Amino acid sequence: MLGKRGLTVGEAETEDIQDQHVVHEENGAEDQANGEDVVGETAKEDIQDQPNVEEIPDLNAATTDVMFGDDTEDDEFDDDNEAEEGYDAEFDYYDAAMDDENSGDELEDVVENDVNVPMDDGNVSAENANVPMAENYANVNVDDASENDDINSYKFEELNSPISSDEEGNGRAVFPQFNPAAQFGQIQFEVGMEFDTLMTFKDVVKDYIIFYGRNIKWAKNDKDRARAKCAQDECKWEIYCSWSKVNQSFQVKTYYSEHTCCRGFKNKQATRKWVVSKLQHQIKIQPSITYSECFDYLQREFGIHVNDSKLFREIKEARELVEGNLREQYGRLWDYSHEIKRSNPSSSCFIDTIPIPNATPQFQRIYICLDSCKKGFKAGCRPFIWLDGCFLKGYYGGQLLAAVGQDANNQIFVIAYAIVDVENKDNWKWFQTLLHDDLGNFREHGWNFMSDMQKGLIPAMQEVMPGVHHRYCAMHLWRNFTKQWKDKELRGAVWACAKATTPAQFNLHMERVKRKSVKAWEYLNKWIVTSWRKSHFSEWPKVDNITNNTCKVFNAKILKFRAHPILTMAKEIRCYIMKTMATNKLKLESRAGALCPMQQSRLDKEKLESNKWTPI
Repeated sequence: MLGKRGLTVGEAETEDIQDQHVVHEENGAEDQANGEDVVGETAKEDIQDQPNVEEIPDLNAATTDVMFGDDTEDDEFDDDNEAEEGYDAEFDYYDAAMDDENSGDELEDVVENDVNVPMDDGNVSAENANVPMAENYANVNVDDASENDDINSYKFEELNSPISSDEEGNGRAVFPQFNPAAQFGQIQFEVGMEFDTLMTFKDVVKDYIIFYGRNIKWAKNDKDRARAKCAQDECKWEIYCSWSKVNQSFQVKTYYSEHTCCRGFKNKQATRKWVVSKLQHQIKIQPSITYSECFDYLQREFGIHVNDSKLFREIKEARELVEGNLREQYGRLWDYSHEIKRSNPSSSCFIDTIPIPNATPQFQRIYICLDSCKKGFKAGCRPFIWLDGCFLKGYYGGQLLAAVGQDANNQIFVIAYAIVDVENKDNWKWFQTLLHDDLGNFREHGWNFMSDMQKGLIPAMQEVMPGVHHRYCAMHLWRNFTKQWKDKELRGAVWACAKATTPAQFNLHMERVKRKSVKAWEYLNKWIVTSWRKSHFSEWPKVDNITNNTCKVFNAKILKFRAHPILTMAKEIRCYIMKTMATNKLKLESRAGALCPMQQSRLDKEKLESNKWTPI
């Protein structure tokens, strides 16, 4: 007994069919023809008695394409299929009688004319039927699949997905659906697969082709259909998708999956738009990604190589899509300023613009000092402030001015920063005025400053805070000195003078310089004694630094941010400050003892050195 794929065959008809197997070969052809007529007539009579069963179409075609719908596709599609000889399967079926789907009767033996087809649970096996089938190929029309689904679905069970429980009994074939959540490299096409739009299908084909390292050409490409073929003429890979009126979706009608061409690393399908879309996703999760990292990412994840000039342009475009247009970000600075003051009250954020008649004002500078930064500096840091500026690497350029302190563990503590159009006296004066207002009177708190000899910084400080203790970076002074004097002994003598801890030691080293070069001695003597010599520093701030390395460290930390648009850069600097403060806080919370780790290490070192001395 077989499965329930067909209609029930009557007892009398079954006896006639069984008699055909035992008839002598001489009468076999005649009896077989009579049996065919009996089965066909009986099946038609049974079908007419069943009110819910549609009329069975004639399946006795000499050559039948493997199809489960009509062939109403465009002429060009049919012509292509007719040209592909050898891929049509030849089946000859007798009219089979089918019982009602609710009767529960089982299908009896089915006799075929020219081909013996063993039936197993209603499945027709091409291997058992000895019918030549084309591997990895199906030429399918699917527009009217639902009309004959009850009759013909048993021939194409392997092409359809199972019908879900809530769709059972409605007579509609369920085809595989494209999953938009499929990751790159996990896409597999099937005949009958449905897509929402043709553009989605083309994008999926592009990802598929790039993953396998092949090139394709679009033989057909319009609003209703698309046919892609391998760019190598000898390769038979092909896929065709067009609109299905029955299912109201775009369906894969033809698919030949086998590639006979070789894989390549340069793919024309990896267009600018495609590369930008992939980089855009990566930049969102890794904003500071570099060019070399982008190149490695495309090679590792997608197996493609992009030339340098093209990749630079695509990275720039992807950043603009993620971060916004450079010019547009300047127009959003006012919103950024209001948001800082709203989310972090008592913070300072000031913006200056240059008015232009009959036009939008031009950006000049912005100053930012977060409330937690100024309160934390006054509460837990030494009264010493480093000032420095650095270039911005974006399209519009500019300068970043920064004021940085040092906490109890000798770690940097950013106080305030400003983005200005150019480094000059006016901008430095504006920055120092706002900083002085935020931190309080320098005489009352005893603020000390250190800086390089930036353009306009020293005269601006003398105007804003006259008489304030101000040190110069010994490294900056030494570099200016070595431009005129290349002698190795003189270069070493400058550092010896700067590091001398007593006036006697300082005077000794200065005499060495004078004996070597009077002009060099005069050059060093023109600088204020308290500005670069450790022996004459003020003891109030408890800081013996002779270089401006604290600001240099901050500039190095934000180096990767300085090429970003202004709003993105300001956000990333703010996030860096918050992260640094939280990390340092966690480190010190778990510290046991009265001193911080850095100060404890220095004290232990001094104790070891003190063993060589005897108190008097």
